[in-house]
Parts: sequence; C-alpha cells; structure tokens
Amino acid sequence: MKPKYLLILLAFAYCTISSGQLRVANIFYENYSYVDAAKFFKMAYDDGTRSYELLTRLGDCYFNNSNSDEALRWYEEAWETYEDEFTAEYLHKYIQCLRGQERYVEANEKVPFYIERKKNETEQEARAYIIKDLNILNDSALINGRSVAIENLVNINTPYSDFGSFVHNNKLYFASNRNPEGKVYQWNEQPYLDIYQVDVEAKEDSTQYENLNLVTSDSIRTEVHEGTVTITRDGKTMYFTRDNVNDRNRVKYDGKGSSNLKIYRATNVNGQWSNLEELPFNMNKRSTGHPALSPDEKRLYFVSDRGQDAQGNRNSGYSEIAKKCRNVNDDCTTDIFYVDIMDDGSFGPVTLLPGNVNSPEREMFPYITEDNTLYFSSDSPALLNHGLLDLYKTNALNVAEDSTIIENMKRPFNGPYDDFALFINEEGSKGYFSSNRPWDKGDEQSGNDDIYSFGESICLQTVSGVVTDMETGALLENARVRLIDEQKMVLDSVFTKADGYYSFELDCNRKYRVVANRVCYNNEDIEEFTTSNIHEEALEKNLQLKALYEPGEIVINDITFVFNRWEITPEGKRELENIITLMKEDPRLVIDIESHTDCRGSDEYNEWLSGKRAQSTKAYFVGRGFGDRINSAVGKGESELKNKNCSDCRLQDRSLNADQVLCHKENRRSVFSIVDETPVRKCDE
Repeated sequence: MKPKYLLILLAFAYCTISSGQLRVANIFYENYSYVDAAKFFKMAYDDGTRSYELLTRLGDCYFNNSNSDEALRWYEEAWETYEDEFTAEYLHKYIQCLRGQERYVEANEKVPFYIERKKNETEQEARAYIIKDLNILNDSALINGRSVAIENLVNINTPYSDFGSFVHNNKLYFASNRNPEGKVYQWNEQPYLDIYQVDVEAKEDSTQYENLNLVTSDSIRTEVHEGTVTITRDGKTMYFTRDNVNDRNRVKYDGKGSSNLKIYRATNVNGQWSNLEELPFNMNKRSTGHPALSPDEKRLYFVSDRGQDAQGNRNSGYSEIAKKCRNVNDDCTTDIFYVDIMDDGSFGPVTLLPGNVNSPEREMFPYITEDNTLYFSSDSPALLNHGLLDLYKTNALNVAEDSTIIENMKRPFNGPYDDFALFINEEGSKGYFSSNRPWDKGDEQSGNDDIYSFGESICLQTVSGVVTDMETGALLENARVRLIDEQKMVLDSVFTKADGYYSFELDCNRKYRVVANRVCYNNEDIEEFTTSNIHEEALEKNLQLKALYEPGEIVINDITFVFNRWEITPEGKRELENIITLMKEDPRLVIDIESHTDCRGSDEYNEWLSGKRAQSTKAYFVGRGFGDRINSAVGKGESELKNKNCSDCRLQDRSLNADQVLCHKENRRSVFSIVDETPVRKCDE
C-alpha cells in the first residue's frame, strides 16, 4: 500500500472510537506493522472489543515477532471464548506457544482438537503431534561422547537481533540490525538487517573476536534487509539473502504490499565483495533465501515459500498444504529446495527436497556438513519439538527416502524458544547456532536473537576412594579398580598401592560404574553413579571386598539349586570358578563338599537328592581338571537346614510368597570346607 493512501486511511480511522481503533489495527496488521497493530488492537480491547479476530490477530502480532509468552496470553483467551471457531492453523500456533512455555501436557491435550479440524490430514499423521514420552524432552546432546557446552557471544551480541553464523578463513559472518541510524522495519520497529564480519582467533582455552565491522563490500549494503550468507571454499563467491529491490536498491513490494526475499551472488575482488547478481530462480511474489552449499559446491540449497518446484512437485506429505500453495498469492509455509550449479555458473531447475524433511510448517536455515548431513530448523510439531523452531539433523541426502531419519538435536541446542541457523566445523566438534532464548545481557526487549557458540564440554570431575576388607576394614593393596561407561566399555583401570587408594577423571553428565576385585577375595564391589554438570566436582566411592579364605573354610556365595533339581546353575558355575582360580594359585588347596536340600520331600528322597547335588558339584571340578582336589562329596539331605522356619514343608513354590520361596532356596545349597591338613592361606600374604 502506498504511504499517502495509508495515511488517508489512518486519518479516517482515527476519527472513530473502538471500531475505528480496530480498523486502524487491521490496516497496520495487513501491512505487517505488527508493533503498531498490537497497540491499536489493545486499545480496542481496553474499550471492550473481544472478537475472535481481535484476539487471534493480537496473538499473531506477538507470535510473528517471536514473543510466544505474550502470544499465548491472547490465543488462550481466544480459545476460552471461541473454542468452536478456532481453526487448525490457530490450534497449531496455540500448541506451539504452550510448548514454548514448556506446558507440554496441555499442548498434548489440544492435539485431538487439531486432529478434528485438520480435515485433510490423516489421523495417523496428526497424532504424530502428540509427545508420548515427555521425559525425552530433557535428553541432552553429546559431542564425541561428551556433554555440550554453549556460550552466548556477549562481546558480539547486542540488545537487537544477531543471528545466522558462517565462518570462512577465520572470519565469522552474521546478520544484525544493530545500526541505530538505519531505516526502521515496520514489522518489528527495529532497524533493517545488515551483514557483519568479525575476526575469529581460537586460543588454547578461549576464542577471541576482534575487528567487528560491516561486511567488506562496495555494493552489498542497502537500506533494506541483508542476511544469511554462505561462501565457497576458495573465498571467491558469496551467496546471501536480501530483500527484493529495484535498480535504485529500493524495496519492491508485491501485490499484497509485502517485500519478498531473494538470493544474490557476489564475487571477491581484491578483498571487496562486488559484482552483485540476482539469481535467476528468484520470484517476485515469493521469498527465496537462506542459501547453503553442498560439500562439493555443485548444489545450492535454499528456503522458499513458493509451494512447488519447477516440475510442479509440491510438499505432498499433507494435502491441505499442497492445496493451500497452488496460487501465487496464497500464504505458504517455507520448504527446502535446491538447484544444481553448472560448470559455467548457471543453475538447473528448482527442485523440492524429496522425502519427509519438508512438513506443513516452516523448514528454514539449511546447512550441510562434509559428510552430507543436512541440518535445518523446523517448527513442525509432527517432529519431536520443544516448542517453536528446533534444530534437527537428517541423513536424507545420503539414503533412500524410506530410510530417512530425522533427529532432534536435543538440549542445550533446543528449548522452548526459537533455535535455528546452525554452523558446524568440519570435525563436527564446535560451531554456532542462533536462539531468542532469554540471556542476562541487560536488554529489556523480548524475542531478540543471539548467537551462541558450542563445543565439547570442558566440564570434568573426579571419582576416588579406597578399597578395604569388608570384615576387618583393612586397606587392600593390589586391588584392581576399573572405570566402565554405560556401554560397558572399560575406560581405565588401576591397581591400588598400600594405601588402597584409586582415582579417575570423568566427564560431566555421564553414567559410570567403578568395579573392584582382588585375588583371595570372592566378589566384585560395583558402584554405579551419574555425574552432574558441576565442573571439578569430586566424588567419593569407597569399595569393599569380602575375603575368600577364613580359617578352615572357603567363604563363597551360596550355590543354590532349582527345586527338585541337581544341575549347577549359571550363577553357581560363576562361584565355582572362584574356587578353581584359587586352586590354580595354590596347589595345596583340597576341599570337602557338602550338599543340602530344603525340608520338602521325604527324608529318604532328600538324602538321595542331596547326594546327586554333591556328585554334580564334584563333576564340575572333574570336568575342569581339578577332580583330584576334591577330598569328599557327600549329601546331607535336610538334616542341616540353614533356614528352619520357611513355611509348611508340604507346600510347593506356587503356593508360597516371595520371601518363603527365597527362604527355601537358601536351604538348597552346597558348602565347601578346606581339608584340615591344608595350610590356610591369608589374603594379606
């Protein structure tokens, strides 16, 4: 709309009261001046207007400026008052705002209403919006097995919007509207975006950012938006996003009064970005932006709301979206497209990214790494979504469509705010992303974007302790202590010295176990734990081992038998191997075996059964080549019960409770004694 006509309409509208305020608000709203629109919608609200249009549009004024807190207030009131009129589109926004406040249970409760009103979407597809396990939203990302540390670039970020990182030749390029002298964008009443660059110097324990300036160019900067860039490896070509402008670099508006984005190409001439060229696949009535190059630089990916590609392919995952974007003046959400770059610098036809990456909602900010992994942002609740834009990665560029996997990048990359525009280095170990999450930087404006760096966490902890004899408390020398991770991999091991002490270094936010064992001791002591996110926290885990030798007797965990059976159980075999280990170390060791039953069954039968158990136990030693070390193997029947008051001896297991079953089980055992003539060996020798 031309300014003079807008002023005439505004003057007319100011002459009325509440209805006039609403008309003024709608004029600003339809011209994308959301800050001004919100002011007049609120005036009409204060004068008593509570229409569905006012409440939802007032919510839109904040939603479109990434202020989900305030948007939720108005969508919530609209839902409470006009539930029957709520469309699927507004239910989607309402659900996203609820998730943006981490009210996930309430968001799930609204999904059935969304399903009901999204008539052209199948129930199976719509139900994907429900997050079944809310605990998964607390999962944390790892880099090389370590937790992720993020840092707000406080020396670069401003109270305005700063976002969209790309690093080339030790320079960080990003977009910002920090210029207070710049022309004001009516959408959010902030200056237009410019492209900035800053030198990046990585040091041993920090990264320095110096010489921050506008991008070095004789032609890129205008009075309109310039943003997100990508640069070829040789540093000769830059692709960047800019508003649609005319020959005099003035904004060109479409028939609806809005300006669309386009991608431009510039070349590096003696350190200056020059020779600007508008790319031929841009559209005047659709936006095209956020360029990203493939690893071989033969394909340019980008985002557009054009709805279909040059072959007529549309986002076919949801028929409603396909129908919505058939006409050039329809409102469409953004999808990811690409063009091939020919050897002569020309471009192939625009092609919609195939597969299931594109959704009915917004897909934005693609970035492709060396292994052809695609990173992007989306606010599709059909994906696992924390609320608003989340960061995702996918193997879609490397596999067939039916093998595509899309992964949410988890916390701390994602949260209930907009998280987007990821850049990651070739090693995949560090990079940048953007977010409008709150950060203590002194600004009073909400919804402004900041740049964050990320990398492997330097959060480290220690675990230490002593290994002692369980009975005497004596410190144990030569005990082996192992550090094991949750994948059961042994990360490190040590042998204790005379002080019984051990120590390991750990990463934060990981699960571990420490395991101790020693010759002459029959068990392993295991301590499992999870480290916190506190750097340099010291954990203490003391371990105890039970002596295998006592005077005249071998102390070993009970070898128990299945009711009415005599075969050695897998648990029993592990205990017998402890004795065989000692026999290998001490050729003088000779033992007696006594086997027992519980009280159930006749005396004669139990004598026979215990004899079978004694012979079965001896046979295990014979099979391992140590039969000559068994002095005797006898059955004692039920004459020496370990537990005498288990239950009625006539009852079977199925008639007993768990404690009674265990009581009987402990009676079905084998006991091992050292023959009197055998010298008793002590563990401290």
